[in-house]
Amino acid sequence: MKLENEHEINCYYDKLVKSVKQASDSAIRKRRFKHFLKPYWCEELTKLKKDTIKWRSLWMERGKPRSYYDDSYIRYKEAKRNFRKVHRKCVASFMQKQDNEINSTAEVDSKRFWRLLNNRRKGINNKLCEQMKFNDVIYRDADVITEQWRNYFNELYTPTESDQFDDEWKNVVNYRMDKYSKQTKLNSKTTSAIVNTDDISCAIKKCKRARCIMKHQYPYF
Repeated sequence: MKLENEHEINCYYDKLVKSVKQASDSAIRKRRFKHFLKPYWCEELTKLKKDTIKWRSLWMERGKPRSYYDDSYIRYKEAKRNFRKVHRKCVASFMQKQDNEINSTAEVDSKRFWRLLNNRRKGINNKLCEQMKFNDVIYRDADVITEQWRNYFNELYTPTESDQFDDEWKNVVNYRMDKYSKQTKLNSKTTSAIVNTDDISCAIKKCKRARCIMKHQYPYF
C-alpha cells in the first residue's frame, strides 16, 4: 500500500489506532468501578483525578522536568495536591458520618447497630504485614515474621563486642557518673543536707521573677 500524501498517512494511522483499540476492547476485560470499595467517592474526586492524570501525562511528555519554572510540573503538583486535599476531606466526612450513625443506632436499633459495627470491623486489616525483610531474606508468613522480630530484639539486647565500639567515650561517661555519684551520695554525717519543701520555697522567693537560669532555660515566677 502506497501513501501519497499526509492526509492518507493520517487516515491510515487512525485506522491502525482504531483497530488496536477494538482488539483491546474485545480481548481485555474491563473492570467496573466498585462503589462499595470507596463509598466516599464523589463527582468532585472523579474530576480532580482526571485533571491529575491529564497534567501528569503532559508532564511526562515533556521529559519529567522538576523545575518550578516549568508550567506542566507546577500544574501537575497543584492538581495532585488538590486531589489529596479533597480526598482526605471526603474520607474524614464519611468516617464521621459512619460514627454518628453507629452512635445513633446503639440505643434505638440494636440489630442495625451490630450490622454496622461488624461491617466496620471487616474493613480493618488485621494482618501484621504482607512481608518483611530480615538479613536479606523476605518472609511472608505472619508467625515467621513474629519469630524474626523476636530474634531481632533478642540480638539487639544481647551484649556483643564490636570493632566500632567507642571505648574512649565509655571511659568519659563512667568517669562523669562516678564523679556525680560521689558528689550526690549522702552518708550518715550529712543527713542534714536533705532538702525539704520549705527550703525550696525560700529559694524560689529569693529568685527574680520571669527570669531563667542559663543551663536549663526554664523560667521561674
